[in-house]
Amino acid sequence: MKKLLLISCILLLFQSKLFAQNEILDQSKYSECLLVIPIDYKDTEANYQESKKYTDKEIIMIQTKGNGKIKSFERGFIRNWEKNGKKGVFFEHKSVDSNQKSAYFPIFNAKNTYCYLAECYDKK
Repeated sequence: MKKLLLISCILLLFQSKLFAQNEILDQSKYSECLLVIPIDYKDTEANYQESKKYTDKEIIMIQTKGNGKIKSFERGFIRNWEKNGKKGVFFEHKSVDSNQKSAYFPIFNAKNTYCYLAECYDKK
């Protein structure tokens, strides 16, 4: 019984990943939710200050391929850190596949990366 449940979960997960990869991002539908986040890792202090604006806001980050198809879909928070006079910024996402958290360092303002306020995105 446990094997059947595990296999069913794996198939469902695999199917949802395939669907997400074939889906095209409807930018006009979510235009009100779009965030322009100028974090590029070039100016540490500016990035650190900018990240403070988004600390408590859940963000959805979608990266697309050249044809507009969704390449990745992440939900998480922009986090910053300061230690021994050094500062940094990262994206902490919670994987859809598990409850494990991990850090990710995306280019937030890349031409194929779209960041949305999760609260607004979920209402659409």
